[in-house]
Amino acid sequence: HPHIYAAGDVCAALQFTHAADAQARIAVRNALFPGGARADTLVIPWCTYTRPELAHVGATSRELEGAGRAFDRYRVEFGELDRGQTDDAADGFAEVLTARGSDRILGATIVGRDAGEQLSPLVLALTRGLGLKRLGSLVLPYPTRSEYLRRILDAYSRTRLTPFTAGTLRWWLARTL
Repeated sequence: HPHIYAAGDVCAALQFTHAADAQARIAVRNALFPGGARADTLVIPWCTYTRPELAHVGATSRELEGAGRAFDRYRVEFGELDRGQTDDAADGFAEVLTARGSDRILGATIVGRDAGEQLSPLVLALTRGLGLKRLGSLVLPYPTRSEYLRRILDAYSRTRLTPFTAGTLRWWLARTL
């Protein structure tokens, strides 16, 4: 029935307050204005507030493997980050999954202190279809926990170097340094 609107637990698989809020906003918009926005296109992150926190958005590696989808994995251990060392927050990691050979983000998981807070740029990227290449233009403050994202972007960028380009760079650097 086009005149009936619902939001939250009664109509959604993911039963989170933030998901219900987003669905309610869409229901109100659809009730008052033309356009017919759809809640089933929302990118819904989730966070489990344990110690350490667990935050996730998009597909998991298990889901992708089960669907037979090829993907690349970029992972950074928080112990490798300067801020992880100075804040005694070295436990945990950030992991981004992309379509194989592409910068298109399929999912992301962060485990560690304030994981839910750190997930936001990846939620935005997934929502807006921004790949790792576009995120690479971000200038992030240092030293912060968001350094994980810079490390993941750097790891992705290294995969884009062809053997010829890498060889040319090594040759040029050997002669200029």
